[in-house]
Amino acid sequence: MQEAFIKIYRKLPHLKEPDKFRAWMYKILLNSAYTFINRRKTLPLDEFPEAVSGASEPSQNDNWQILLAALAQLPRTYRTVFILHFIQEIKHEDIAKILRISAITSRTNYLRAREKLKAIITSMGVSFDQG
Repeated sequence: MQEAFIKIYRKLPHLKEPDKFRAWMYKILLNSAYTFINRRKTLPLDEFPEAVSGASEPSQNDNWQILLAALAQLPRTYRTVFILHFIQEIKHEDIAKILRISAITSRTNYLRAREKLKAIITSMGVSFDQG
């Protein structure tokens, strides 16, 4: 996330419409999140999903690909909040400011995203071990 703010700072002189700063900044943050996703090689299974089990347990990279495929199926609002909070580790209060929603809405969208992701991933034949 720090890289995104450095990019915003460096590109600030090139901002043509200052009244659209928030949308411009948000776009840079989201693009940075998507770049982060594409660069990341492994999925931290200790965070989400808590653990994956099955007859042939997928590798970390396979798990990451599963998560990316599932993310693509989420509604944009859920996907955006999930990426900003889980991937970019932005607090819900800050997400609320970026997206012009309440912090409660951010939390709700994040929790709904997790539930939908779990359902999507389960439908792909991957099971979750909560232990």
